[in-house]
Amino acid sequence: MTMTLMVDVVVAALLVSVIVYATMLNRRLGALRADRDQFEAIIRGLTDASTRAEAGIQQLKQAAEQTGRQLQQKVELGQALRDDLGYMIDRGNGLADRLEGAIRSGRDDARGAPAPEPAAEAPATPGNRLRDLLRRMDAGEPPGGAARPLPDEAEPRIAGFPSRAERDLRRALDAKR
Repeated sequence: MTMTLMVDVVVAALLVSVIVYATMLNRRLGALRADRDQFEAIIRGLTDASTRAEAGIQQLKQAAEQTGRQLQQKVELGQALRDDLGYMIDRGNGLADRLEGAIRSGRDDARGAPAPEPAAEAPATPGNRLRDLLRRMDAGEPPGGAARPLPDEAEPRIAGFPSRAERDLRRALDAKR
């Protein structure tokens, strides 16, 4: 019997160790179940946060698209204005060159310098008419053709036009209106 007794003691020892191991395993599983509830709460929080983040990203995309459209409209408007201003500057430079030529020509005529002979009759453009008007005014005759009664010193100064040429040009423009 000693053999059966020994086998029984060994089986009993193994059963005690299994019971101790099962108790420890039960505690760990209990802790895991408690942690599982916390883990699920954390997962729910992460899900809510990711949902809010996705909604925020969609709102940012919409705001960026709207801002992009508005910015594109402003850029297109700015380009149109730039083109218009470029055109106006080109036209203004051309007019300024023509006016400068007319004034220089009028001064040369007033000094008695011979005027260059035109190759052909110039077409009646506003620049040519202005040049003719300035020549007549520098020669001392008003737009109507009669001589001016007042000398240069006795002429009243027009605000913003201090030189004689500028005053004459202003008068010519006023007379044209």
